[in-house]
Amino acid sequence: MDEPTSGLDARAGAIVMRTVRNTVDTGRTVVCTIHQPSIDIFEAFDELDFGGSQNDFIRQSNMQDLLNAMGSMFIAVLFLGILNASSVQPVVAVERPVFYRERGAGMCSAFPYAFGQAVIELPYVFVQAVVYGSSFLCISLSTLDSLELNAR
Repeated sequence: MDEPTSGLDARAGAIVMRTVRNTVDTGRTVVCTIHQPSIDIFEAFDELDFGGSQNDFIRQSNMQDLLNAMGSMFIAVLFLGILNASSVQPVVAVERPVFYRERGAGMCSAFPYAFGQAVIELPYVFVQAVVYGSSFLCISLSTLDSLELNAR
């Protein structure tokens, strides 16, 4: 039964559960869900299963672990992006007059200059990605191993 006491006051809920208890006493098995039962209704149950089977709980726990890992990865990538952007801003401020001077003299155009600035940052971004990726991989693998042990 799905929530046989929903919408009932305490007295009517107790009457319904007493009827359910009488059915159980005849030897039948009754499965029902009850949300926020009173203490009298709670004590009428012989066996309780909170939140489904253990496998459902482990699956929910695994999903929460996965969401936690994804959230931490998002925050770390956001931090790295802000860190990179804030470290580039002073360089851009210093390089801007040089670019305007060289462009005014006809020595370079915007695309090669921007391309050169992007290429010079690649080794730094690559090192950052390798350090972050390897540390996150180690954490993910250890979490995955613990999840597999919990699922057994």
